Amino acid sequence: GNQNPHSVWANTLHSHRLMYFVRKKLGWSKIHDFKRLIFQSYYEKGWNISNVNVLIDIGVSGGLDRTELESYMYSEDGKEEVLLEIKKAKTEDGVNGVPYFTVHNLKVKSSLLNKLSGNSLSSFSGAQATDFWLEILKSFLQ
Repeated sequence: GNQNPHSVWANTLHSHRLMYFVRKKLGWSKIHDFKRLIFQSYYEKGWNISNVNVLIDIGVSGGLDRTELESYMYSEDGKEEVLLEIKKAKTEDGVNGVPYFTVHNLKVKSSLLNKLSGNSLSSFSGAQATDFWLEILKSFLQ
């Protein structure tokens, strides 16, 4: 996608609440679809994903029931659970930035990986250089 110059710096708590709602209502299999809708709305359309009304429109565009979603998003439902998941990600999983990656069955022992932070050599935060990803991907071809 394209970065929209009208995008604003967003507080993503309500976006995470929407994703929590989707996960509870539709299961993990629909998470990617709604994440794509949120990213498109933010990065390409410049919509303010901090705004609950915007998130309701996004959810409805993905097939959620407007009345049920409004009831959820206008309440505090899911907030405590999302904040606990964020706390767990930071304290137990070592998430300290976005994007955050976990590569399962990582086969490479690299000086690039030794420079990363996280709780294991297969999880790391932050954008990574092309050389880093090439080394990771090549390790799976060996």
